[in-house]
Amino acid sequence: MNRNYIFSITFMSLTSSALLDVITTFIGLEHGLTEANPFLSSLPPYLFFPVMIILKITIIGLSLILLRRGRIIEVLILSSMMIFVVLNNLFLILLH
Repeated sequence: MNRNYIFSITFMSLTSSALLDVITTFIGLEHGLTEANPFLSSLPPYLFFPVMIILKITIIGLSLILLRRGRIIEVLILSSMMIFVVLNNLFLILLH
């Protein structure tokens, strides 16, 4: 399989799951759920989403560096973790 194809799919998976995490977190908080991340939940409300977005951009940027160095497995693991968080958010929203 083409290396650029794997690179693109892996990067899009990570980027999409990061965006979906932000969206589902926002929806969950709007429905009265609480943030499980102790660092983010300790922030004042006006800093919560700016810091969350900065963290996601940092993760994506560092993952891009890893991908360029051929570290696809590490980025796939990170992407899988983010997908799990999104699925957990969706599950909690649907149960609420």
